Amino acid sequence: HLREGRRPFDLVVLNYAVNKEKAVRLAAALLAPDGRLLAPANNMQDYYFGQTYLLLDKEGTVLWSKGTLGSYDVLFQPDFTSPTCQGQWCPRLRGEADAASLRL
Repeated sequence: HLREGRRPFDLVVLNYAVNKEKAVRLAAALLAPDGRLLAPANNMQDYYFGQTYLLLDKEGTVLWSKGTLGSYDVLFQPDFTSPTCQGQWCPRLRGEADAASLRL
């Protein structure tokens, strides 16, 4: 959520994969009335090995989506704050030194 006194954003671009529900929550919390959020959303709930770009408005309506860019699949590192995170970026799979210094 926005801190008190902060203005909502016209545009938010996520650079990590999230579940669609989280993208919708972020859009509602962060966007101005006519704002847009671009997010690589997981193709399936908690599946971080394939995403689709979604362009959302403040209400969470999908205005545009794209699953491939040319012949390339959309694939981003996972949302490492999610307890269902999969892959080398995830805190529970990192070494002890990395886990100790990681601040969420």
